[in-house]
Order: sequence, then C-alpha cells, then structure tokens
Amino acid sequence: MAVETAMYRLLDRYILRETTGPLVLGLLVFTFLALMQELFQYAEMIIGRNVEAAVALRLLAYSLPHIVVLTIPMAFLFAILIAIGRLAADSELVAMRASGISLWAIYRPILLMSLALAGVTGYLTTVTLPAGNKAVSELQLSILTRNVSQQVKPKVFYDQLQDRVLYVFEAPENEDGWRGVFLADAVPGPEQQVIVGETGQINLNQTTGQAVLGFGLADVHQVDTNNPGAYRLQRLRDANIALEDGLFRHEERLVLAKDVRSMTLTELFERTAEPGRTEFERNRALVEIHKKFAIPAACLVFGLYGIPLGFRNRRGGRSSGFLVSVGIFLFYYVLLGNGEEAAASGQLPPWLAMWAPNIILCVLGTFLLWRRNRDKSLMISAVDRFTRDHLWRRLVRLGRLRELRGRKRRALEHRLALAQPQSLPSSPTRARVKVRMEPPSFRFPGVLDRYIFGVFVRVLAVTIVAALAVFIVSDFTQLVDEMLRNDVPSSVFFEYYPYLSLQVFYDNAPVLVLVTTLVTFGLLSQRNEVVAAKALGFSLFRLAVPALLAAVGVALLSAALENSVLPASNAKVVELRDRIRGNAGPVKSYHRADRQWRFALEEDGGGYIYNYRHYDADRATLQRLQVFRFDAQHRLTRRLYAAAARYVPGDGRGRWELVDAWIREFDGLTITSSQRFAGPQPVDLPEEPEFFNTEVKYAEQMNRIELRRHIDELVASGTDVPDLEMQLHNKTAMPVVSLVMALVALPFAFRLGRQGALYGIGISIVVGIVYYTVISVFTTLGQSEALPPLIAAWSPNALFATLALYLFLGVRT
Repeated sequence: MAVETAMYRLLDRYILRETTGPLVLGLLVFTFLALMQELFQYAEMIIGRNVEAAVALRLLAYSLPHIVVLTIPMAFLFAILIAIGRLAADSELVAMRASGISLWAIYRPILLMSLALAGVTGYLTTVTLPAGNKAVSELQLSILTRNVSQQVKPKVFYDQLQDRVLYVFEAPENEDGWRGVFLADAVPGPEQQVIVGETGQINLNQTTGQAVLGFGLADVHQVDTNNPGAYRLQRLRDANIALEDGLFRHEERLVLAKDVRSMTLTELFERTAEPGRTEFERNRALVEIHKKFAIPAACLVFGLYGIPLGFRNRRGGRSSGFLVSVGIFLFYYVLLGNGEEAAASGQLPPWLAMWAPNIILCVLGTFLLWRRNRDKSLMISAVDRFTRDHLWRRLVRLGRLRELRGRKRRALEHRLALAQPQSLPSSPTRARVKVRMEPPSFRFPGVLDRYIFGVFVRVLAVTIVAALAVFIVSDFTQLVDEMLRNDVPSSVFFEYYPYLSLQVFYDNAPVLVLVTTLVTFGLLSQRNEVVAAKALGFSLFRLAVPALLAAVGVALLSAALENSVLPASNAKVVELRDRIRGNAGPVKSYHRADRQWRFALEEDGGGYIYNYRHYDADRATLQRLQVFRFDAQHRLTRRLYAAAARYVPGDGRGRWELVDAWIREFDGLTITSSQRFAGPQPVDLPEEPEFFNTEVKYAEQMNRIELRRHIDELVASGTDVPDLEMQLHNKTAMPVVSLVMALVALPFAFRLGRQGALYGIGISIVVGIVYYTVISVFTTLGQSEALPPLIAAWSPNALFATLALYLFLGVRT
C-alpha cells in the first residue's frame, strides 16, 4: 500500500512538472497577444503626451489583471493539452495504462492545479480586478488632463467632434493653450454659431467628466441663413464652451460613476438592493457578481478536457494543443457573451446565463473523460461507426486511388522516356548496351520546398487564428458593457470584428511570422527532419528559402492590405465602433460630402477657411459655400455666405459668381460693411476649382499616394507635419518587418535544435517585445524631428536585419 501511495505521489509530481512549463509559457504567449493592441494604443497616447516611462509601466501593470483573468484558463487548457499530448506521443500514457493506472488517477494532479488556478483567478476577479480597473481610469484621466491640448494639431481641422469643428492657428511649444481658435458647427444648418477666440485650451472637468473648451477672449457670431439681416455679435471673457458627446467622449466616461467592472462584491450587492435602480442595472450587477465566480470555475471545467483530447495527439508534439485550446476557449466565451446579453435584457436569470457555459462544458468534459478512461472513442457509437466504417474508409480508398493513378502516370512517363529511337548496331552479332543517366534536376520548388512551405503555412494559420481569437475575446469583454447599454444588435459585432481583424492582422503580422518561423523549424528539428535534410546535402540556407518566400508573401499581403483594403475597412470600423458606443450621428470624417472644411494660407500671414456642402467638379460649382477671412493676428475680418457659387473662366484668371449670397466685414465687434446679392455676383476669391477637388481623410483612411498629396498640401500651407511623415514612411516600412522577423527568427530556430517549438515561442515573445520597443523609440524620435522620418521608419528594419546576418555567421549550415 505504501509503495502504491509513493508511486502515485511520484506520478502526481511528474504530471505537475510536465504541466508547469507549458502553463507559464502559454500564459506569457496569450497575455502578450492580448496586450499587443493595447500596447500600440498606449504607445500612441504616450508619445503624444510625453508621459514618463514609470507612468507608462504603471498603466500597463494596472491593465494586466483584466487580461490575465482571461488568459489563465486558456493557458491552463493549453498546458494540459501539450503535457498530455507529449506523454501520449512518447507512449508514456500507454505504459501507465498498462500498469493499471486509470485516467482518473492521472486527472488528480490536474484537478489540484485546477483548484489552485481557480483560487488565483477568483482572487483576481473579486479583489485585484476592481481595484485595477479603478486605477486605470484614474491614471488615464491624469494623463489626459496633463497635456490634453497636444491632441489638437495646429492648422489641422480636428475631427473628433460630433457636432462641431475645431481649428487652431498656433500652438506655442512653451504654452499649454493655443493662439487663434475657430469653433463652428460641423454641419452648418439654418441657425449657425461661430466662435473665434484669441486663446483657447481644452480641459476635462474632473467632477462631471465633461470636456470643455476654455476661451480667454472670444467673439461669438450668430446668424440665421433664412434671415441674414439679423446678425448677432457677442464678446465673451473667460468662457467655457461644453463639447457635448464629441471630443474625448471615451475619456469622459473614465470619470463618470464607477462601472460595474470597477465595483467590489459589496458594492455590487448594494446596487442590486438600491430601490432607485432599473431592472437593467440590477441585472448587470447580478451578472457581474456571478461572472466573478464563473470565470475562475472555468479552470476546473477546462481541466476535464486535457486528458481526453490530449490522448489523441499521438505524434503531435508539444505544440499540438494550441489550436484546440483556442477553439474551446472561443466557444466558451461565445456562450458567455450571449448569456451576458440575454441576462441583461431579462431573457435569462443572471445566474443561469453565467453558469450555463460551465455546466454545458463540464457535462461534456466529464463524458469525454469517462469514455476515454474506458478506451472508447470520444464520439458516440453511431457517429463513431459511421466515421470509421464509411467516411474514413472512403477517404482512405480515395487516397489509395489517387496514389495508384500517380504511379501509373509516372510509369508511363518513364516508358516514354526510354522509348527513344536507337541506331542499328554496327555488327549484327554484337549488341551495344547503353546506360542512360537522368540529368540532375534543379527544379524549384522541389518536394522538400513544398513540404517546408506547407508546414509553415499550417503553423501560420494556427497562429493567426489564435491571435485573432485572443484579441477578439479581450476586446469583446471591454465593449460588451457599451453594447448592452446602447442596445446594439449582435449583427453589428459580427460585422465589426471581420473589418477590425484586418487591421489586427496587419499590426501583428511581424510577430506572427516570427512565431511561425521559430515553431516551424522547431518542429522539423524535433522530428530530426533538419538532420536528415543536412545528411542529404541540403544546407540550412537552402532549407530557409521556403520560409523566406512565405514571409515575403505575408509582407506583400500586408502591403496590399495597407494600400487597398485598410483605408476603407478602417473607415467602416470607425462607423461601427461609433454605433457600439452610442454615437447615432454621422460618421466623423471630413471626407464626407456635407462636411468639407479647408484652409488656405495667405502670404501676409492671414488665411481663408472654406466650408461647403458639395463640390461638382464637372460644373465647377459649390453648394452652400462659406468663406471666413482672417488677418495675421487670427482675427475674423470678413465672412461670406452663398447658396451656390460657380467658377467662370476668364482670359487670365477666372472669377467666382455667387447666387443668393451676403458678405460682411468686421473690425472687432463692429460690422464695417454688409452686402446682400440675389442674382449672380462676381467676387474675387484666391482659390481656383482645383483647390476644392480633394478630400480630407484620416491618415489611416489614405493610401501612400493620397497621404503624400495630403502632406504636400499641408506643407504648402505652412504646416509642419512630422507625425504624418512618419506614418507615410511606416506605410512602406511596416510590411517589410515580416521579412525581417523571419530573418531574425531563422538563426534562433537553427540554434535551438531539438529543444522544440515551445522554446521558439518563448524566444519569439522576447524578440517581439524588444523589436516593438525599438520601433516605439524610433517613432518618437521621428515625430519629435530628432531624426528624419525616413531614417526613423527604416532604422529598426536595418538594425534587426544586420543582427540576423550576424547571427547567421555562427550557425553551422
């Protein structure tokens, strides 16, 4: 009895040791993938506000609990599948079963680890997560209020307002605010209000969470276009203009009443008991209470699947459970998300909605473990018989038939090659024997090339699916509250994530190629296929060719996406995200036909702001034209309005003819001149039709050619745009990163030898973090003009490509 007890203790420690390594690595991998997108967002915010490194690290640390809560169950399932798969591949499970050890005994250490991880996850959800969410909100607010005015660039129309447009003439480096501020209705209607201020600054009211635009001294112009004679002028001092539902709308939510995700259990129970709360709010609180315990319980549920599914991985190696763990986890969160939506709307009780995924998967997992312990197929008998007796046999028969046809075709080709016309022998009694040698084949791709390429593509597909699944689950958990609050239909999410996935793939493509390259050659080395290829005379450089070609394909795909697809898909993402967040207004983009705002700089330092509803390039006509003339001190001196304007070419320079128009000139609060025209009236405007024949878009919504033209226009108007220059060069440099990552990965992959794919994944995490840190540093240098944007964009690629070539020198090929 003592011997048996000692044996089981040894077995328990052995299984725990086999599971711990993959658990730690899986946690790092999934956490890194989930944080990738947030790291880009933090980097963009930090670069724009000059946030200290310590503050950035604090923000990252506060964000980790939300991510780790999701990745612990997923990493645990991943670890069990890998550990059990390795035992099955080395026939150790068969030996255990032959020794009389049941799978329930093997499950015992897994159950202990499940309980431990469930306890850790439960502590995170009930204690750490509420405090972390609150700390993230407070820290983000402090970052926003520290240097919020830097978010608005001078001489660029700010496009984050839903109902208004903001234009700033100057932003002195040593001052917090701006000089020369123009604020107007984004889509002017009959009642129009325009505010022109000498100075201005945007602040966030920490009490109400509302964004306000503060003016030191401002003139307010109000007019009704249906009655232009009633023009009102007013001067304000130290005025604050509220920016409703527009600028910093997302950031304003950070200081509103605490969300349920930031509440402790005590606060959630108090909310359910408050008499003034609606049924929706009570249901949301109850959902969050049960969710804090249902997610930790998922560790116990996932532990049931490791043995029955991992037992099937005969020669799958250490990485065989990657895709299976992602699939189960994604299925679990689909059930959980649908249950959360049903509970919030009152269709299901909150406890049932949150615990139903665990109950369903627990019953299924117990059933699979029971069948596997009885050495039965995981499928029920009828399905199993159909699969083995009909489907599988038919597939085998088709495979053999295809192989037979291939043999016949090759035999026929061989006979045709031998049936060459031969000259008659010179002596009838003496025949000559000819030995025909086939010339060496230099055909590319060969069998080995196709095999390596196929392995690379399969691993890449698994990696892409895993990365997208982790990101979608992480992002969905952040948006589900707004979806429920704004009653957004599920169809919006099914439309939103396919568009967003394109940008996620583009951003993560270098890391995906890095992981794929390391895992691919790790698997080949583990199966001694690299040694066999070297024994046949293939160098490692030759083996790397298919992987490099695949990396080039990913780079070309990224370039094609960035140039042709992403500009349109990103615009769609913005539109759908606004719907999710409750913005029912039009899409916030100034390339819309009814929101055209342009600025033209004059030689004397003044300038014109143009606004029009529509421009007809064929007829050279503008609909509902407004023109604002400013002097060198950014004071409004002239204003023009016309229901229509038509360009009339002349012998030299043409003129504009206005219909149903009026013109006013100002000197401070005094209207020095006022004219009104009913019929066509010629006026002199400095711009010709070509000026209006362009659209203003986001940098993300433009390809390289469009962005280059946009930058040239801004530079011609006197605006320095190093950030746009960086984005322009990054549009060319970023796709090449995938090829560079493959070059960096290959020396590490060949040095790893038989240590396996898991070591490659670990190295890829370290290399990926270092690479994106270097990119962030050089991006900052380029945007601050410490380096030319061209050099800043391409320096990371050059540095890491040089490093890859250096590492190749030490590889025994």
